Formats: sequence, C-alpha cells, structure tokens
Amino acid sequence: WGRTETFDVSQVLLQVKVEIFSESECNSILQQYNIKSAATKYMVCARARYSGGDSCQGDSGGPLMVQDDEKWYVIGIVSFGGANCGNDSIIPGVYTRVDKYTQWITNTMAST
Repeated sequence: WGRTETFDVSQVLLQVKVEIFSESECNSILQQYNIKSAATKYMVCARARYSGGDSCQGDSGGPLMVQDDEKWYVIGIVSFGGANCGNDSIIPGVYTRVDKYTQWITNTMAST
C-alpha cells in the first residue's frame, strides 16, 4: 500500500521477493551510504538484490514474510530504509525482527 518507485501511492496491494542480508553486510551498506541508523540483532535487512524492489514510505508496520512448505511466517515488520526506496538497487529495507519480541508478544496477548 506504500509508495512505488515513482513515489505514487499504490492503489493495490503489492509484493516483492527480497533477499535477507546478514547484519554485517547490511551495516556495511548503510555506512557506505551515510545512513546513520545501524542494523542490530533486533533488526533484519532485506531487498531484491538485482531489481531494487523494496518496502517504501507507507509500508511501515507491514510484514516481511517467509514461506516454509505451505505456511507463511512473519519474520519482520517494516521499519525504515533508503530515501529512494524502490529505485535504490543497493540500500536495503530495515525490518524489526519478530523473533526477538516473541516473549513480549505472547505476554501481551495473554494479558488482553
């Protein structure tokens, strides 16, 4: 539902296949492009390695999902990325790692 490579807001739900980067590879790219935020163990970086496809403004809070057999799992939540998302073939999107918050999610759900 976020912005596209032309920076228009999409009227339809879009998806893109992305590749997950290691924390060190992600930080190397972020530093190279003077992005002050650094990826930590609580984050995961991803983008389409060759097409530049990525999450963009308006996608925050959306899922980063992986498929295992017939099941889909949310592994990340869109957080931030490069200013030219969708056009950058280098800067990955940064997502909050869901697995680092499962205990909090479980406790919060149990208390409602």
